[in-house]
This record gives sequence, structure tokens and C-alpha cells, in this order.
Amino acid sequence: MTEAVIARFSGRLLVMACLGLGACLTLPQKEAEAPPPETVAEPSPEAPAAELPPPKVATPAEQQQAQRVALKVADLLEAGRVDEAQVEIERALEIDPANALAQSFLQQLTVDPFEALGADSFGYTVKPGESLSKIAGRYMGDIFQFYILARYNGIEVPRLVPAGQVIRIPGDRPAAPQRPASKPAKPEPRMPEPEPVEVVAPEPAPEPGASDRELSERAADVRPPVEEVATPSQPAPTEVPVESAEPVIAEEPVAPVEPEVVAVPTVDEPPAVIEAPVEALPRLLPEPTPSDLAFQRGLREQAQGHNLAAYEAFQSAYSLDPANSEARSNAELMHKEIVADYTRRARAAFARQDLQGSIDAWDELLAFDPGNDIAQLERQKALVLQERIKSFR
Repeated sequence: MTEAVIARFSGRLLVMACLGLGACLTLPQKEAEAPPPETVAEPSPEAPAAELPPPKVATPAEQQQAQRVALKVADLLEAGRVDEAQVEIERALEIDPANALAQSFLQQLTVDPFEALGADSFGYTVKPGESLSKIAGRYMGDIFQFYILARYNGIEVPRLVPAGQVIRIPGDRPAAPQRPASKPAKPEPRMPEPEPVEVVAPEPAPEPGASDRELSERAADVRPPVEEVATPSQPAPTEVPVESAEPVIAEEPVAPVEPEVVAVPTVDEPPAVIEAPVEALPRLLPEPTPSDLAFQRGLREQAQGHNLAAYEAFQSAYSLDPANSEARSNAELMHKEIVADYTRRARAAFARQDLQGSIDAWDELLAFDPGNDIAQLERQKALVLQERIKSFR
């Protein structure tokens, strides 16, 4: 009995052990739960998109101001002052982003001239009195394309191109104008030739005492042969019957009218028109005002180092148009440079003990700027020293 219980108990243990081992082998391991995917918030169709600010539209006064700055850029580029020109281009585009002249100069400074103008070119010798702007206006259609033409030829200062220098101009050489072929004279209309009219000479009067035989011989000599006698072209009149009581009026024969032959001149073909190269006009720009003209004159005088003439031109431009702030600022700059120039000359003469030269320089400065206190004090100092030197002598 005990052995049977033990055997049964051991069998149950064996069965339980097998079941536990099978459970360990068959049960899958619990996988780690993956985190839920993050949902990306889709933009709501009702939300308005961020709108870009509208481009700036310059007022007429700002357009004129930007144009003045762009004209100043032209003078700077002609003088080869590229860094200053870039600053002025940015300022012009900031005032008026649509200024065409400033955009053109910016493109000329940034693009590759050979890619923009092409590799095909022809040689041209600069003539006396010509400039790169004039040549660019003739062959490129825009006088303000002078700087990219200068870069195309490796010229740093476009204003210093001398006469006689050979430069390259992009494009094909224009054909030389040819004279049109002379038009042949039109043939005159040929008039119909009149029909020959035979003139019969009258018979000579018989001489007195001539015999009948002599008269007949003379008549035979004068009378033309039968073949030469012209037959009348008029038809013979019809005979009128005697029985007719009505008078018959013979109609005058009418000579047949020959159609008039009018020679129609042959219509010559028009000569081939050879198109001569027409100089392209420069791009149309706003008509410059008197203030703009005075401002441009001041820029030219400033570039040539004539500070006093430049100051007077800028002052004239500002007086003609008080809204021209560029003219006012340039006039103030010229005023400072002129005062500094007179001051350097006066002090340099005083240092060389040239008291009269120093006094003359101070006088010129006071004539230009009467209220300059420094000039009055230093002039008085030079006068006192000059009097002392005279007293010692």
C-alpha cells in the first residue's frame, strides 16, 4: 500500500515537472511595448500663411534722390573709385529699390564681363575727344555701360583712356555703309514719227518763145515717174444718180486715226537698301532739372580737384532745389576741405617764417569764411610778429 502511494506520488511529481518544463519552453517572452508614435500636428488649412511685406515704393522725391546718387556712382566709377561706388549703389537701392541705373551699375560690378558680353569682339581705336561712355552708347546702346566695357578691356580707370589706344568692343564689327547703286535714267516716251509728205515742185513757167517740143521735154523732166506718185488715200466719191432730186453732200473723208503709242518706262526694281549701322540711342532717363545739372557739374569739379568750383556748384544746386540733400551735404564737405586747405597753407608759411605768405593765406580764408575765429586769431598773431621784426630792423 505504501509502495503504491509512493509510486503514484512520484508519478504525479514527474507529470508536474514535465508540464512546468513545457510551459517554460512554449510561453513567449513578453515583448517591450513600443511607445506610441508621435503625431505630427498638421497645419490647419484655416491658418493664414505668413505674408511677405510688400516691396517698397519710392515717392517721386525719393526717386529723384536715388537718381542723383546713381549719377554720383557714375562719376566714381569713371574715376576708378570702386569701393565708394559700391557704398553709394547700396544707398541708392535702399532709397529706391527700382532705380534702373543703380541696378545696372550693380550688375556691371558683379557679373563676369566675358560671360555677359560674349567672347566675339572687334578692335577699335579710340579717337581724340572720345570716352568709353560715348563708345558704349554708340556700339552697346547705353552710355552707362562704360564700366563693364572697361572691365572687358582690363581698364581700371575708364576716364584715363587716351586717344589712339586700341580696345575690344563686344559683338561683330558693323558693316561699312555703302552708297546705293545709281538708278538708271528712265527712257523718254517716244513720240510717233510723222508720215512723210511728198512735196511736188511746181512746174516752171514757160519761157517766151519756147517751142511746144521744148515745153513737153521740160514737163517730162519735171514730172515724177508713175511709181513715185502717191496714190490718194481718200476713197473715190460715189457717183450721184441723175434721177435723184435730193442734193447729196459728199462727206469729207476722215483719215484713219492711228492709236498713239506711248512708251511706258520700265519699272526698275528698287535698289537693294543696305542698312547702315544706326547708332543706338542711350537709354531714356528722366529729364535732369537745373539742380541736377548743377549737381553733376559739382561732381565733375570735385573729381578734378577743383574744390572751390565744386562748392559753388553744390551751393547752386541746393539753392535751386532745397530738397536736394545730396547737394547740401556735398557743399558742407567741400566747405570743410577748403577751410582745411587754407589753414594748412597758412600754417606751413608761418613755419617757414614766411609771415606775409601766412597772412595772405589767412586773408583768403577769411574772404571765403568771414566768421572763422581761428583764422582771425592766427592772422593777428602773424601781423604782431611781423611788426616786431620790422621794429628790430
